Amino acid sequence: ERGIAVLATGPGMKTSVAEMAVAMALSSARGLVQEHELFRRNEEHWRHDNAKTDFTLYGATIGFVGLGSIAREICRLLAPFSPNVLAYDPYVDPAVAGDLGVTLLPLEEVAARSRCLFITAVPTRTNRGLVTRDVFAAVPDNGLVVLVSRAYVVDFDALVDEIASGRLRAAIDVWPVEPPAPDDRIRSLPNVTMSPHRAAAVTGGRQLMGHYIVEDIARQAG
Repeated sequence: ERGIAVLATGPGMKTSVAEMAVAMALSSARGLVQEHELFRRNEEHWRHDNAKTDFTLYGATIGFVGLGSIAREICRLLAPFSPNVLAYDPYVDPAVAGDLGVTLLPLEEVAARSRCLFITAVPTRTNRGLVTRDVFAAVPDNGLVVLVSRAYVVDFDALVDEIASGRLRAAIDVWPVEPPAPDDRIRSLPNVTMSPHRAAAVTGGRQLMGHYIVEDIARQAG
């Protein structure tokens, strides 16, 4: 309205963040990190003792909180697994979601039906703590929560409580305080895969953002 050009560079990291999110989901669903650590201690499972908790993403119901550029890239990467994809996003037109093969539903219903729930919503003025304790409680037992956008949008204590109870597993790349305190209880929990906010920290992961900026400056100058 004031003639000020605005450029959103977030989509410039969608591929690298989506790649990390899928990697974290796959490794967590199959218990790779946990079994790797058990292997170091000569405590690994050879007789499929974890078959009741590990799961495949093939044909699974996958949920998203937020259906922006990162979530859409995750959907593209997961397409070969033929998942049933649900999402909560009040800003997305149902017709657009339908074209993506995604069904829009209320937040708690998405959580209740998802074997793996990706939290990819970007922070806004109104969505602090959007994913509440009740939403986490709705996720089925042995479900997986993958948090790759911002901890701002979740009740983080509630998530940690669910992880500590053993009911849910999680993969987390973003934190309320970075880094978490050395004695933070989450560091000692076995059923969480932790990453130090590095989903876009890869060669080529942020360069596209710079290209967007340069292209926009050239466009305005022209």
